[in-house]
Amino acid sequence: MITLIHSELTVPDDTIRVTKYQEVVVLNCDAAFTATVRRNRTLLGTAVNRGTGGDTMFVPSSAEAHTVFAEFVQRCRIGKRTPSTDEVLDRLAEEYRIGRAVAKADRRGWALARSTSEVGYQEVALRWKPQRADDPVMAQALREHTPGAWTVWINGQWHKIETG
Repeated sequence: MITLIHSELTVPDDTIRVTKYQEVVVLNCDAAFTATVRRNRTLLGTAVNRGTGGDTMFVPSSAEAHTVFAEFVQRCRIGKRTPSTDEVLDRLAEEYRIGRAVAKADRRGWALARSTSEVGYQEVALRWKPQRADDPVMAQALREHTPGAWTVWINGQWHKIETG
């Protein structure tokens, strides 16, 4: 079992993942998205979230793909529980999206910070790269943005930062 670093979803293997993600912000709604789900190079289907608060749906490319993905979901974990298909799709999409945001920040010499809430993560790109989690300048910048609990990607891992 492998725990994905950005979404904390535990998967039986890392062969099934999102390989393309498109997001549309809909007025008065959450972000709607579509995401391509593959096992290695084989298309399994598409994750679709309409941004209206409903579940993320899986649209399989075939009956076999439906079975493969359903079996994968049954072997996934969030903590000690088996997540729903909707949760697995959301976490796989999050893993892809956050992974790309971290890579972009790294290329620019920045760090990515995110706060947690009931509706998900809010990301902020810090226009410098702190070397340690107790950097007072970083804590102050995050406190001024939104006080509370943050995680910051520093040296290849997430660090919890409490800004009060």
